[in-house]
Amino acid sequence: MPLEKPTKLLSGLSPTAVGHVAFLMLFGGIGSVVYYFYITAYRDFDSALRENISYLSSMAVELVDIEAHEQLTSADQMDSDLYRNTLAPLIRFHKGNPRIQYLYTMRVADGMERFVLDTANDPGISSMLTVTGMEIYGSALMEDYEPNEDDEENRVLRAGNRYVYPGTFSDEYGEFITGESPMFDAEGNYLGYLGVDFSVREFNSTLNQLRIAAAGAVLLTLLLSLVLSRLLVRLKSLSDSTIEALEISKQETLQQKELAEAASKAKSEFLSIATHDLKNPIAGVVGLSQIILKGSSEAVSTPEKITRYVQSIHETASHMSEVVNSILSTENIEQAAMSSEVFDLSDFLLKIIDFNRNLAHRKQQTMKLDIALDLHVRGDRTRMREALENYISNAVKYSPEGKTIRISLKELPTEPGTLEFRVADQGPGLTNADQKKVFGKFQRLSARPTGGESSTGLGLSIVKSIAEMHGGSVGCDCEAGQGAQFWMRLPIWQ
Repeated sequence: MPLEKPTKLLSGLSPTAVGHVAFLMLFGGIGSVVYYFYITAYRDFDSALRENISYLSSMAVELVDIEAHEQLTSADQMDSDLYRNTLAPLIRFHKGNPRIQYLYTMRVADGMERFVLDTANDPGISSMLTVTGMEIYGSALMEDYEPNEDDEENRVLRAGNRYVYPGTFSDEYGEFITGESPMFDAEGNYLGYLGVDFSVREFNSTLNQLRIAAAGAVLLTLLLSLVLSRLLVRLKSLSDSTIEALEISKQETLQQKELAEAASKAKSEFLSIATHDLKNPIAGVVGLSQIILKGSSEAVSTPEKITRYVQSIHETASHMSEVVNSILSTENIEQAAMSSEVFDLSDFLLKIIDFNRNLAHRKQQTMKLDIALDLHVRGDRTRMREALENYISNAVKYSPEGKTIRISLKELPTEPGTLEFRVADQGPGLTNADQKKVFGKFQRLSARPTGGESSTGLGLSIVKSIAEMHGGSVGCDCEAGQGAQFWMRLPIWQ
């Protein structure tokens, strides 16, 4: 058999050795993927930013009155209406795009370059950029400068195309990413160019956010590798114990054999529950990391968005740590000690929905909410999160792409003091046979996930156990082909 040799090799290793092998494979594999996405995101962002700068220069050059521009030949004209009127459109454009630091025009003639217009000399622009922490210095206008010897730049501009420096441009005023667009007169003669400078500080600030997100993803990979390798150590230890128990049972009575088999089944259930409890958080973390590392330029250019995604990753990692510690301390979810505190289930649910919304977005699904506020319950936050996420993730899993998932939380008008959490999907629904066993353990139903997701048959049984631990109940209203509505009812804390 193809797997016979690897299986024998693993079976001969100690639980600790299995854990080390698993850690190296997981961390190396996932770490490589994170690095690839980081490099890809870095290149995509750099390319998108330079294209944006080039586009801004082409927009600004259309605002220049070329005929008036050519009449500006002396610094004495800076106080004239001609100069102010020619500069005014560029000033308005600069104010509408405050990430620009310098916006200027340069006339090229007789082998020299001469500044003609520079928005940095406008007091309004200077004040606006000073507020954002930029220090700017207006150029000495109408004075000649040695031209740039970059043959590629001159060739591209004279050919009528936009030009962006491949690296950064440095002078006595700072370091910038520069984009330029050519200017021509009515006869098509090359007159010079309009330049747009973005400060490298702005560029590096966003890239630093990207680096922080990548570092967070690496740390999270380390955490996940440690958690999963620990579970595999536990799995190997339990497997070895089971084999030993079965060997002993051959020499003992039928009753001892039955006890050993029951213990083996309980351990298998325990491992299945552990895998199920971690599956959804891991999937969510991978989704958030992909958004950060492989998203559009809009997704990675706003520090607030990145901070929100990293915060979601942090909260999910903390949740996984709580789940692992809880699961490893017991061999059966029904025997786990339940913490008890009063918390706002409405606010708690909205945070869970916000996290799962990214999973639905990948299948172009829409979530419609009807959430009543200020509904408090008393119970275990970690267990309650498992129950709520199971319902929501199942709705995403079994609904086709582009469908709507409706989520509600409200007090039952027919049962004062009781709240109902309900999730309605547009999936295939359940047959009569499915409805009879839907909340049982390890039950495989006729419906199948629409996006190739996996299912262990444990999720709904976990929801039922958690609801009953909190004095509540669960149920399902559906029919085959019409979608499913799963509900959970809990007592409201008065």
